[in-house]
Amino acid sequence: MNDVNFDILNTKKLYRKIFNNILNSMPMLFEKLRPSCKNCKKINSCKINRTNPFQNFDKNCKLKFWRHNIINALENDLSKDILYKLKEIENDKDSFICNRCTICCRFATSEYDYKKLKEKAQNGDNFAKQFVSIFIPYDNIDEAVKAYPDYVKMLKENLNDINNIYFYHCKKLKENGLCSDYENRLQICRDFPNNPFVLLPKSCGYKEWKKNHHIEALLLHATIEIIEFYINKLKNV
Repeated sequence: MNDVNFDILNTKKLYRKIFNNILNSMPMLFEKLRPSCKNCKKINSCKINRTNPFQNFDKNCKLKFWRHNIINALENDLSKDILYKLKEIENDKDSFICNRCTICCRFATSEYDYKKLKEKAQNGDNFAKQFVSIFIPYDNIDEAVKAYPDYVKMLKENLNDINNIYFYHCKKLKENGLCSDYENRLQICRDFPNNPFVLLPKSCGYKEWKKNHHIEALLLHATIEIIEFYINKLKNV
């Protein structure tokens, strides 16, 4: 198993574990946010399930505020904290520098061919507009293999038809590994890598940044996914 395959498999397994741990902890959070039924005159005869916030409560029941409390905590407290931590991870990338391995310039993939990307750019897709302004397709897959052999090998082993993946390289890259228009490089270049999930070769200067924040980023993104699920579920009861 090459490094790329191992990286993907390990990430999937770790994400599932983290996701399930967070999911299992949510009932405890809900319990803390539940309004007290103390002093309620109907508590002894009440048939409401006081462990389930996903039910309709009587208008006179104190628990009618439970869903509101949960949604407020998820949308404000938790979400804001997560966004702050993600920003911290993003800012820490500035502590690392590109070592000019050039793989990000020599190897980019897309599910869209060049014609489709140009159409998307003309229709207002900002990423596609930036992409087609500097990236051009390889003449054949053999040229792409030279840039990042492990990645292409992984695709061949895991996809039924690799012909649905298109490979590109930057036309502004010089033979010495420098950008011919570095000062005016596009935002997609300045942002790369934009998160610790991006597959990075050993030669990448940001590999250590990815390693330092990989697990934390998985935890944060798993939490975001669960928060979005519960907010949608609670708002549609």
